[in-house]
Amino acid sequence: MFRFKTAARMRFVSRVGLGLTALAISVLLLFSYYGQRVGSFTVDLNQEMYINKSIELSESIDFTTGLARLNAESIKGVDPIGVRGDILRIPLEVESALSDIHPGNNNGDNFLMYSFYIRNSGNASLAYTYTIYLEEASNNVDSAIRVMVIKASDVMGENPTEISEIFAKVQGENNINPGQPELGTTRFAGSKIVTVNDAYNFKVNQIDQYIVIMWIHGEDIDCTDVGDSAIVEGKIRLSMKFSILDF
Repeated sequence: MFRFKTAARMRFVSRVGLGLTALAISVLLLFSYYGQRVGSFTVDLNQEMYINKSIELSESIDFTTGLARLNAESIKGVDPIGVRGDILRIPLEVESALSDIHPGNNNGDNFLMYSFYIRNSGNASLAYTYTIYLEEASNNVDSAIRVMVIKASDVMGENPTEISEIFAKVQGENNINPGQPELGTTRFAGSKIVTVNDAYNFKVNQIDQYIVIMWIHGEDIDCTDVGDSAIVEGKIRLSMKFSILDF
């Protein structure tokens, strides 16, 4: 076991197992320390989206076979990562992976990264929403988690757009401004909700891409294995659920 020190003088957080599973039209993110067996990462479409609305999923942009479910590889033995001394910067290994993104699994040794596409194969435009829920957390591991979502809208259209956002729990009592957002992040939307986002005017044949990345941020002061706030042996489970947005 090696040591990892953050800029905040906190000690290395022990090894983490990382995996993802899913609910109906959902993404389920699961961390578990010390290599505990974890599930796979799947994205599911429910009956309304897949059958009634003809919404499809695919790891590749060509949609040779549109699916209702995708499965990603899980990883284990995750350690905290970051750019030492720079809390605002995403880890270098994450930056490197994003510069050479490929369909499906893009996992690194210490982060989970999955890329997938959603297409409207129906006959009418619609709106959809997704919510990332904090389903379960133990030993304060949620205090140092980072969830990054990158969305590229209408990737095959004439004017594609891309937005990205990093979500984190607010600063803890040991931090500089307890209760305030972590620097460079958007605070969780609620005690059990990471974020809620709507997508409007999802046109016929439009394809949107999502890249979901999750890591333990070692530059976060709340990333510690010391005292009552230690996150060693903790685990966290989140779900990302898509549904049709009715008006």
